Amino acid sequence: MAGRSHNEYLLRPTAAGLYCEKGGFYIDPVAPVAKAIITHAHGDHATRGHASYISSRSGTALVRHRVGAHAKITSWEYGEVHRMNDVFVSLHPAGHILGSAQVRIEWRSTRGTEVWVVTGDYRREPDPTCEPFEIIRCDTLITEATFARPQFVWPTTQSQLDRLEQWWQGNQQRGFASFLYVYALGKAQRILAALNPDCGPIFAPKVVREISQIYRDAGVALPIERDPFVEMTPELWSRALIVLPPSSKRPLMIPTAGSSATAFASGWMLDPEEQERRQVDAGFVISDHPDHLEILRTVEETCARRVFATHGETGWLCETLNSRGIEAHDLDTLRVARGARPGESWWLPVNDQPQ
Repeated sequence: MAGRSHNEYLLRPTAAGLYCEKGGFYIDPVAPVAKAIITHAHGDHATRGHASYISSRSGTALVRHRVGAHAKITSWEYGEVHRMNDVFVSLHPAGHILGSAQVRIEWRSTRGTEVWVVTGDYRREPDPTCEPFEIIRCDTLITEATFARPQFVWPTTQSQLDRLEQWWQGNQQRGFASFLYVYALGKAQRILAALNPDCGPIFAPKVVREISQIYRDAGVALPIERDPFVEMTPELWSRALIVLPPSSKRPLMIPTAGSSATAFASGWMLDPEEQERRQVDAGFVISDHPDHLEILRTVEETCARRVFATHGETGWLCETLNSRGIEAHDLDTLRVARGARPGESWWLPVNDQPQ
């Protein structure tokens, strides 16, 4: 990587985020920019303060919910091709949450056509709450590597959902309320869509209920959650499933009428120590990200000849791909020059950076 000019690349890391100089836009920037393409509405990808946003049409309401009602957002349909200066750009389903998108960038020059794809966060397993992941052939792939280590191989989601319902029913038999910790955007709706509402009353705080309503407005069938701070009664307590974000602890304001059990749903629950670390009674391995086999399969199916890995187990993934003859680089070990302006960067490994 050292010694290469950043002009050889359609995308480069900058102080603000991934930047396409030939297109004049950033992807999921973390500092205010003029034009931001947003892969999905999670807070580490959709940030406030940009002059203009581009989102998938099905993801626009969630992005607006995240960045503010007055944000200037342009909606693109999946597969629509838009010319942005010298490149052609389109969005494609990522399967992570409702409206999540991969970004395809095509540059046509006298030397031929070059295609880059940024996956953003993605999930290969089909899910009724969002559009299914689409394989896009490309020359260069920028992929997430959250769960790239070989120990992360998911059990079937249905097996974990069955375990979750059995846990809920078991708690009911003991007269316990069931507190389930899940991420408010995406994971909560994925689980709610699969639950049988006849099993008992479902409660969630406002942050979850607002997002669920956006899903319903988009045509996703979800059970109605009740407000635990207002509608909880002693009669409902022992049958209730209360869905809370991981940052929450059982709020003292929820009326209580006895004992409760806790659980956490995440890919991290495959780690045997995670349940104790989270201080919960049960864990369910339900992830919105690909496991290590799915990441390797994605690289193979895209036919990418060069890969950049980001977010998570990047070093392991790059070492594995390089050993298989695929040029791979750790995007997370590249950094911008000290004091650089938002559009500036060095395409050099950390060890080659000026001190």
